[in-house]
Amino acid sequence: MGGSQVEITWEDGTATEFDAATLRGACMCATCREPAGEASTEAVLGGEEPVAISASELVGGYAVRFTFEPDGHSTGIYPFTVLRELADGWG
Repeated sequence: MGGSQVEITWEDGTATEFDAATLRGACMCATCREPAGEASTEAVLGGEEPVAISASELVGGYAVRFTFEPDGHSTGIYPFTVLRELADGWG
């Protein structure tokens, strides 16, 4: 890890590359959805330092949690179903 992109290969063999900044902006955790959290996310996304993924871990068998830099944010859980919907929406 430590890059600006992450690739997921789905069970059907389709591979999707996700941009770290896009994933950080799509975080659905309670902190990111409150006004102060939204402002913090916007500051990170609009900042001079690039957004990167520094770590990831599986959450059960249904999701993944990423740690993002430069802010160290790691409270969002990204269910695979949601990631697949994002992938399909991105064409």
